[in-house]
Amino acid sequence: MIEKVFFDHYAQGLTEFEFQREELEDAVAALGVARVKNLGDITYSFRYRNPLPDSILETQPEGHEWIIEGAGKGLYRFKLVTTSSRILPREDLVVIDIPDATPELIRAYKLDDEQALLAMVRYNRLIDTFLGLTAYSLQNHLRTTVKDLGQIEIDELYIGIDKLGCHYVIPVQAKGEKDQIGIVQTTQDIRFAEQKFPGMRCRAIAAQFLDNDVVALFELTLQASEIKVVEERHYRLVPAEQLDSGSDQKLSPVAKSSAIGLRTPLLTACLTIRTGRHAPHPRGHSQGRGRSGPARHRKPAPHRPVGPRHLPARARHDERRMDGVRRHLRRMDRDAHRYTHAPNCGG
Repeated sequence: MIEKVFFDHYAQGLTEFEFQREELEDAVAALGVARVKNLGDITYSFRYRNPLPDSILETQPEGHEWIIEGAGKGLYRFKLVTTSSRILPREDLVVIDIPDATPELIRAYKLDDEQALLAMVRYNRLIDTFLGLTAYSLQNHLRTTVKDLGQIEIDELYIGIDKLGCHYVIPVQAKGEKDQIGIVQTTQDIRFAEQKFPGMRCRAIAAQFLDNDVVALFELTLQASEIKVVEERHYRLVPAEQLDSGSDQKLSPVAKSSAIGLRTPLLTACLTIRTGRHAPHPRGHSQGRGRSGPARHRKPAPHRPVGPRHLPARARHDERRMDGVRRHLRRMDRDAHRYTHAPNCGG
């Protein structure tokens, strides 16, 4: 049926064309097949579940593929898009272990991969972990209508809030291990958020099962009519006893030294800004006065005029570092003012 509808409109060189729902009824009658109770299942299966027939795939230019998208109430559109509109999980990405909080009763009665995946994401608050927000599930399997797209279904819809009080709408699509993340559902999720929640920021999420009970989460966006990955993370749900006792054990020596090196300048910056004095050196030495011994065992230095030219090298370095910290704090204040003075922080 979908082949007949396609070739009734297709001509060499066309990149998109629309067809009506009634044309599927005509195709059923013309082919003499058994009556189809729900014609919408035909387009739904080819939009989200099954590949198009080989005869249609043969018309695709290299690097492109046909998709079916909504074009309004009772209208659909065949459209030729680049194959980069399919998102595949990275195989070289590190897997992050998360303590499994899924109730055993839920695991015992899970119905299918999609429902199980949505339940695991919800009970383990993976959306919160992934986005750094506090998110709550508003509704799942939301069926609604979007202008110029027609009827759509969103697997699950979250509402989130960040530390500045900004609100986010988070549509989530769930995919099984053999499914692929495509542009059709991502586009409709984002268009829904833009129309129904115009004052809120949209962060579209795709969740997919991988091997060994690993869940891949993607934050997606549209750029030049193509789907792009903003961020990707892989999480594995494990029992608590399988977690490492300390996160520092997973750091390499280089990472540990880098982390320690970052703490000291931050502490120095905070104390300098709050008190006007430099924080004591972590090893007990006075900063900028050599390393002859602890500061408490030396006589206080005579009074000297204080200025950029009279400061020791270490102190001049600290002053330059403090200038950078002060500029960063001023930028943070400006960002916080911009966020909190926008309606729902949208934009």
